[in-house]
Amino acid sequence: MTISVVIPAYNSAATLAAAIDSALSQTRPPDEIIVLDDGSTDNTKELVSGYGERIRYFYQPNGGLAAARNRGTELASGDWVAYLDADDMWRPDKLALQERQVQARPEAALVYTNATVLGLDGEGEIYADPETIWPELRCRNLFAASSTMAHRQKLMELGGFNPKLRVCEDWDMWVRLRRLYPFTAVPEPVTIYRQTQGSLSSNAERMLAGAASIRESTLLAGLSSWRKPLWRRRIDATQFMHAAEMVRESGRRLERAYLLRSLKAWPLPTLCARRYLSLARNLLGMRIYKSVARLFSSPSGTRTADSAGTR
Repeated sequence: MTISVVIPAYNSAATLAAAIDSALSQTRPPDEIIVLDDGSTDNTKELVSGYGERIRYFYQPNGGLAAARNRGTELASGDWVAYLDADDMWRPDKLALQERQVQARPEAALVYTNATVLGLDGEGEIYADPETIWPELRCRNLFAASSTMAHRQKLMELGGFNPKLRVCEDWDMWVRLRRLYPFTAVPEPVTIYRQTQGSLSSNAERMLAGAASIRESTLLAGLSSWRKPLWRRRIDATQFMHAAEMVRESGRRLERAYLLRSLKAWPLPTLCARRYLSLARNLLGMRIYKSVARLFSSPSGTRTADSAGTR
């Protein structure tokens, strides 16, 4: 089993060295590391040249992330391709754990890992159980692209990433791949995913537009006629819910608008009951919401054994 690492880079010199260093520091060394420069105008080429023959460097005119990943995949010689965005990093045992998981599940076409998210509002994690990921993957992207390692031939047989997409190109690829092959996962958080500064409201709109662009062609593909409208509403409700979570810190009015659109698309609590709690918090404000929640947690307003979580 051979592993190629593909790092697409576009004006990412500020973070690229940390990504490359994390790939070079793997306890299971990759068989090759490819940096695909997607039309950078900064000093990406000079930075990569400092690593010498340890890195294979290729340049192409700017074509977007999907085109860069595709070119890197085509140039790769490994059986498996591990994708690493230029602003993310890996912990040293990432590839070793993925290789072990592939050996345990050779029928899988992709193995992803838990990821630590370094965001503007703190630290969190991204992880989904591979046994229950399908068909939930139709509703939202459940893992970071930098956490993935895909079977090169199986991915290429599907045409790779769609270069026409500038958003959600990875989600589109994973859904198409998962419809044909099983996935497996490493539960340890060995990928470090960094959220970058940007407009939360514009990011939410881009996410919604990206989901809408692949909904009919990819997310609903293979469903029977009577199931399609149900899944369409479920996808929309999920996307509006996550848009509300993205803009929560930028204004209650915008968050509330997305929550109401989510509930309109799928009003039943079978989808995600926390939408109702989020709407209550939004309408009441955090201080009043917490006071009301304390009253409902105990008749006297005091902490009980049940509310304390004792068994």
